[in-house]
Amino acid sequence: MLLRMRAKILLRMLCWIVLFAAVPIFGAAAAEVYPARPVRIVVGFTPGGGTDLVARMVAGKLGDQLKTSFIVENKVGASGNIAGQQVATARPDGYTLLWVPIAHAVNAAIGKDLTYAPVADFAPVSLVMSNPTLINVSPSISVTTVRELIAMAKAQPGKLSYASSGVGSSSHIAAALFELLAGVQMLHVPYKGGGDAQRAVLSGDVSLSFNDIQASIPLVRGGKIKAIASTGKRRAKVLADIPTVAESGLPEYEYSVWFGLLAPKRTPAEIVSKLHTEIVAILKSPDLAQKFEADGGEVIGSSPEEFSRFLNAEVEKWRKVVRAAGIE
Repeated sequence: MLLRMRAKILLRMLCWIVLFAAVPIFGAAAAEVYPARPVRIVVGFTPGGGTDLVARMVAGKLGDQLKTSFIVENKVGASGNIAGQQVATARPDGYTLLWVPIAHAVNAAIGKDLTYAPVADFAPVSLVMSNPTLINVSPSISVTTVRELIAMAKAQPGKLSYASSGVGSSSHIAAALFELLAGVQMLHVPYKGGGDAQRAVLSGDVSLSFNDIQASIPLVRGGKIKAIASTGKRRAKVLADIPTVAESGLPEYEYSVWFGLLAPKRTPAEIVSKLHTEIVAILKSPDLAQKFEADGGEVIGSSPEEFSRFLNAEVEKWRKVVRAAGIE
């Protein structure tokens, strides 16, 4: 009888040991389910701007898809570098991500006073979308084509003025690339933002600008401004009658404003892969694709490897432009 009682006690102890030993295993498995809590997407630019609005559309769709909140957090300053620094040093667990526009590659190309590496300190997730800009010319000048613009700029070296949203901004580097490839020199007039730059062209204070297509569409359609070319590889579907710069006399010219998602370096590959898969899925949703196209954009959804190659190529491309133009 005593032996039987001892056997039962030992059996119970063995069951408890097995049960407690299994708890860490099950706990670890549960912890691996991503995302298990809200995810932050850090944006280095102001709320309501183009970069922020696209980020919020993507974040909302990701939240719906993964049944977890994807919260956009704006950390404004230093052309996105404050946000970049924050995410570069964040825990690489997939819960802090960085939404980047083309300015991220330009910052890497300029490379001045950076406390982090814009390429090496991140794990690329996906290049999400891109859109061209438009070369908008003031109604006060008699230019209707890129060839005419180049001829006028060559006839008046350093006098034909263009507006930008600031030194080193996307509109500035788009113009700098144009000057480099066209072999012209124009007068750069920086403003505090894209809206101010656009208004300067409308009023005739400056001759032209390389401006955001989304903001330009109503002005072009309303006949208030002349768009002589778009800067992308292909014509924008929303303004298909406007030729590209490449087909208008500068075949090597291509410039697009792009947006992508980065994670901190050493983020587990399975988390990066899951995020990429979900982004590709939401970009196939008709409402999101139609919204982007209506604003002149094009959905992409590249793989992490493709985005990595693209990002490195962009940094090298803009490094050459930055050096040639003396942009600091």
